[in-house]
Amino acid sequence: AAEGRVEAKAGCNQLTFGYKIKNGLRLETTPGISTMMACPDELEEEFKKMMMEADNISVNEKTLTLNKGRMAPLATFEIAA
Repeated sequence: AAEGRVEAKAGCNQLTFGYKIKNGLRLETTPGISTMMACPDELEEEFKKMMMEADNISVNEKTLTLNKGRMAPLATFEIAA
């Protein structure tokens, strides 16, 4: 969080995005870098698209939700125990 960077593995590649959170809930992301292995499915492309479309977040004790406007959530992440 201090670096303003999201790191994830989606499909078979490691992905990195830059981000800023403004006013506590507004999300701005910037394209980052990724490894370039050929993946057998579309998970990675779907994840990249979701990260660039998300413009706000919702947070509670157990989950982080990435949203676009007032539409249904694009993705929900739960804290791993």
